[in-house]
Amino acid sequence: MIHEANTEVPPAFQMYAANLQTNPAFKSMDADERGIFITLYLACWTSGRLPVNPEKLTMWVGLPITELSDNVMAFFSSDDEWLWSPSLDKYKQKQNDRKARMVEGGRKGGIKGMKKRWSTDAVVEAINEIDKLI
Repeated sequence: MIHEANTEVPPAFQMYAANLQTNPAFKSMDADERGIFITLYLACWTSGRLPVNPEKLTMWVGLPITELSDNVMAFFSSDDEWLWSPSLDKYKQKQNDRKARMVEGGRKGGIKGMKKRWSTDAVVEAINEIDKLI
């Protein structure tokens, strides 16, 4: 059976306080903007993207959002319909790539180990055929 990589969003991400606290857009936010920013950032982590329409966004995140300031939008990209975080998208891709490399390494290591343990010609030939299918 071929297992597909788990495509669920990882439960956590690293946020470097020093990078955020020294960012001019973050430093110039007031408390409300910071709350909106972190709420949207967390929602983007779990959902990937959010509706840009203020009414839909308010329902989505549970905060009354009428507009997003330039300071908040400095951390996001948007089009006519959606809002997303390029930095979180990049971070997720990096995690997914690492996971895929680990899965592939485990598969190759497992096949190599099977060949070593079961080194009769018929078994090695069967393992090579299975390897071609995967």
